[in-house]
Amino acid sequence: MKINRKEIKTKAKSSVKNHYFIFVISLLLCAVIGVMYTSSTYIFSILKGGNEETYNDITSKIAENAYYNEDGELIINNSVYDSSNDIAEAITNYIYDKKDEALNIEKRVETINENKPDEQVGIITLGYKNGVLASLVNNFKSGSIILTLYKSVAKVITDPSASTIIVLIIGILIFLSYRAFIQNALWLTTKRQFLEGQTYEKITARSYLFLFGKKAYFRACFTFIIKEILIILWGLTIIGGIIKYFSYSMTSFILAENPKLNSKQAITLSRKMMNGHKWELFLLYLTFIGWELLNILTAGLLGLFFLNPYMEATFAQFYLKVRKEAIDNKIEGYELLNDKYLCKAPSEEDLKVAYADLKAIYESSPSEPEKYTGIKGFFTNVFGIVLYYNDKVKRINQQEETLLLADMYSDISSGKLYPEKLHPLFTERKNKKAPLQTLHYLRRYSIISLISIFFIGCFIGWIWEVSIHLVEDGVFVNRGVLHGPWLPIYGTGAIMILIALYKFRKKPWLEFLTAVLLCGIVEYFTSWYLEVTHNGQKWWDYTGYFLNINGRVCAEGLLVFGIAGIACVYVLAPLIDNLIQKINTKILLPIVVALLLLFTADNIYSHFYPNTGKGITDYDQKQTSQIKEMHTPNEVHISSYNKMIS
Repeated sequence: MKINRKEIKTKAKSSVKNHYFIFVISLLLCAVIGVMYTSSTYIFSILKGGNEETYNDITSKIAENAYYNEDGELIINNSVYDSSNDIAEAITNYIYDKKDEALNIEKRVETINENKPDEQVGIITLGYKNGVLASLVNNFKSGSIILTLYKSVAKVITDPSASTIIVLIIGILIFLSYRAFIQNALWLTTKRQFLEGQTYEKITARSYLFLFGKKAYFRACFTFIIKEILIILWGLTIIGGIIKYFSYSMTSFILAENPKLNSKQAITLSRKMMNGHKWELFLLYLTFIGWELLNILTAGLLGLFFLNPYMEATFAQFYLKVRKEAIDNKIEGYELLNDKYLCKAPSEEDLKVAYADLKAIYESSPSEPEKYTGIKGFFTNVFGIVLYYNDKVKRINQQEETLLLADMYSDISSGKLYPEKLHPLFTERKNKKAPLQTLHYLRRYSIISLISIFFIGCFIGWIWEVSIHLVEDGVFVNRGVLHGPWLPIYGTGAIMILIALYKFRKKPWLEFLTAVLLCGIVEYFTSWYLEVTHNGQKWWDYTGYFLNINGRVCAEGLLVFGIAGIACVYVLAPLIDNLIQKINTKILLPIVVALLLLFTADNIYSHFYPNTGKGITDYDQKQTSQIKEMHTPNEVHISSYNKMIS
């Protein structure tokens, strides 16, 4: 069967139109973390002033081409970089100037800072040489991750100490885990969204839980890794790599349909499905060349807002076509394509058994829940806060959850939403309750629940930041201005998202945007307040991060806050609240009071004796101290400079 390219492209455009926002957001996340469509980040390079090379890129080139001659003079081959590159020239000149140790240290630091490859627009700094996103973009874009691993192995050989080996192992495990279980999971989830979007009118935020709901998370991610390894190995043969790329191209869609398949099943099925269609897919790719050229001219903006979703929807349509042919012809393994309702909406008869409970809820659900009145009603209706859980609160929460489930059944029965409980892997489960079905996100929270969520958020934030420094620096650092294991800014952000943005919970995309804005305001004000009240002392500094404002907030941090805020509102907070309601108040209340007393005491003590030191507040002194550690000219080594600016 010959596939009609015009037909599948027309259907793809219709799908993009119906699901524009979630398609754009999902592919933007994929681009940001380096999974696919990274051309959408080209605009970042343009905004930062055209300096494509980062500090690490430039200094790595200089380091590899620097040596000492017979007279002990440092020689740098400046042909390794473009002579018009002001940053590379400044770095080289600085290294040569090191032989004059009498020069003022502070002036030298100021000179280096003036030559940073960041573009200043008002108070916003555009650039990316620091941070997690910067590391991902720079390392994967330049391929320096391989060089980093090589240098790490070399270091273990020359210094086989236990600490060096442990740090290397942790780094490799983190890299592989990130690649396998974050990047691949997001990519497979995105593929699933595009498949459902070809048939159904609605795709909800629950779609991001698809792999978790089917208990196939680790298997699907591991299978996809095997496929990528095979493509790399076949790529060594060049021609074989091209052929196998198209032959294995349906693997991701197959796993998005049936995530419990092992690598042999998924890859073999893709290979058989693509028999006779590899050339057609190649021609389909060629039809996007003109669009890709326009995408380059727009620095990736065309791809971000139209081309990426359009292409992915087209490939999803292509998969559905070859899938139908495979099932019709009953090729070997076709029975593994067992998601019956992926391409057609269920009938009322199909829903009769699996959705009997939701149908009963739908038929008996009230038109609207009871209303809260008075002063208490104001705080409850506007901020979602109740003093404590009583019978009325529990009853209204139950009514609202019932209405949410009724709306879900209405969408499913009308063919607008994919019937999650009819997925083959769901029917295999002993517990037929839909995963996370009871996480009623419109609920009102009691004061004791909010305090508990605050402390849990503070602790999670502390663990997060301590872990980052442990991985990056190899040492434990008690982060934060306080001395206890809590970072109030995280708990405060969680509570403010829950109460200040209560009215936006019915619209996840609006909840995300407002969470980013709210967290940005909180973080900026907190940074300013701490500096004003502690003689300019800094507890964080985002200078050098992409899109930062005075070093107080940055795009990377706000994106993390936005994602964490969504996770908190729709998953974590309801889960915690469910657990809290199961704990006897006589046990929970003393624990909460004790935490409040300890937290208050820590705040009072830290006001006079704040938590400071290396890795906590040494931002302003870091560059100066690193320069002071440099030795005499004959002892200067280029790697020392690399370490200073990295």
